[in-house]
This record gives sequence, C-alpha cells and structure tokens, in this order.
Amino acid sequence: MKFRWILLFSSFVSVFMSSLPAQGRQLLFFHFDRSQNLLEFTTDVGVQPQAQLIANPTRVVIDLPGIVLGGRTTKQQVGGAIREVRVGQFQNQTTRIVIELAPGYTLNPEEVIFRGMAANQWIVQLPTPQMPDFSPTQVSPADNTLGNQVATAMLQLDSFQVTRDGFFIRTSGGQPESIKARRSRDRRRIEIEILGATLSQYLWEQELEVNRYGVGQIRFAQIQDWPPVVRITLNVTKDSPDWQASFNRTGGIVVLPKETTFSSQLNQLQQLNQSPPFMRSSGSRVIM
Repeated sequence: MKFRWILLFSSFVSVFMSSLPAQGRQLLFFHFDRSQNLLEFTTDVGVQPQAQLIANPTRVVIDLPGIVLGGRTTKQQVGGAIREVRVGQFQNQTTRIVIELAPGYTLNPEEVIFRGMAANQWIVQLPTPQMPDFSPTQVSPADNTLGNQVATAMLQLDSFQVTRDGFFIRTSGGQPESIKARRSRDRRRIEIEILGATLSQYLWEQELEVNRYGVGQIRFAQIQDWPPVVRITLNVTKDSPDWQASFNRTGGIVVLPKETTFSSQLNQLQQLNQSPPFMRSSGSRVIM
C-alpha cells in the first residue's frame, strides 16, 4: 500500500495517555494530525487492529484486541470535517479508537490506508472527508472494506479446535512466512513456530487442556513482536509421535502427527467451518 507521511510538529493534534494501568498490553500513545488527517498510535506489545466504517454519524472505528486502557474515555475535539477522536475501553481486553466525522460528512473506506511501522506501531491515513450530494446513510452501517484491509496485513490465529486426527487452528488475514516444528531433546515438547503471525485476544498466552493423541496441554505465545512470531507448544508423552503443521488456504493451520497425511485432514475442513471452535470471539456489536 502506498503511503506518504511528513511529520509536521507545528500543526497536529496530539493526545498523550497520562493514567494507564500498571499491567502490560497498554496503549502507550496516540495522536491525530489535523493537517494531514493522519492518526498514529503505539502499544507496548504487538497488536492486530480491527477496523470498520459506521454510519449515522460516520465513524472510523478501530479496535485493538488484547490492549487494556483503563479509566474513562478520552476525547479530543478536532474541528472542521472531523468532529473528534476518542479512545475508550470497548471490552475488558479491547481498546477502541473512534474517529468521528462532522454531521453530513463521509469518506471512501477504500481510501483509508493502514500501515504497520512495527507490530506495535500503526499509522492510519484518512482521505479528505466529503460532503456528498446524497444522504450519508448510503454508507453501510458496517462497511467491511476497512476490516478486510487490515486483516490482509498479517496472519492472525483466531481459535483452536480438536479434530478427528489432530488439531485445527482457525486463522484470518494473510499467510505465514514460514512454519517450523521441532521436538525437545527430552521428547516432552513439540514447538511449532509461525513467522509472520499474531495471536487474537482469545488465544493470547493461553494454555489449554487437550488430553488427546498423547498431548496433555497446548500453549500459545507471542514470542516476538516484530517481525511477529507465534510459538505453539504441545506438551506430549515420550512415546507420542512427532508432529507437523501446515497452512491451508481455506483459513487455518492443520497440526497432525507425522504418520497422518494432511489429505485425510483436509476433507474435514468444511465440517469444521460449520462447527464451534474450542476458543471463539464473542462477536459483540457494541459501539462507543
């Protein structure tokens, strides 16, 4: 995605977070540059933004899963075509940034550009808001263009499921750069490292009891923020076979014992897409 950013210290609206909670996964800083319609925000860990366009009034809504803000909603009056920028706690583990346009204004969601400067530092470039001849209600209540744009930036591991032959991890976004599996010398752990991936808030630092196929527990960890690396650790018995993992374009990572062929697992994917996962997002539609 093409992007130009000239930092003008003389003309931007800057908001600093002054009272953040003591625990990690925080929003450290954000500012909105009024002269360029540009938002920048930084967290203390890697994050995968989720965005959508909401109408009546027109708002660009950016969710930061796994990020804790604490305190009350912070509002920054901007003026002109953009009424205000506000930040608040949307859910217990999700911070929400809202850019609200002035009444009557709208924008083209296809021209909103997200750029990850690092896993924990993002820039959002808005196009110039327009006052259209038609009613702004013609903007759909929840335009997915923004969400699709952000999702393609990076692979995200969303949920985990036990299958007939092994395990299946639902994903969204792009593709991993690489997947490598290795076994510890004491044969008690299988470690699968996925380069170019992040964890959703529902798998962040989770350890799940499995007790199937010689696997006692499975743990998910974001071991590196940039470039992002996810490690999946299987605690196994000594006589458990080695395991392998592969990305499938239908939307997930297949994890199987080595003597099991991937083809035997792939015919289950259609059924998996219709059944509930082990871990799943709540799908809440609350808007600030």
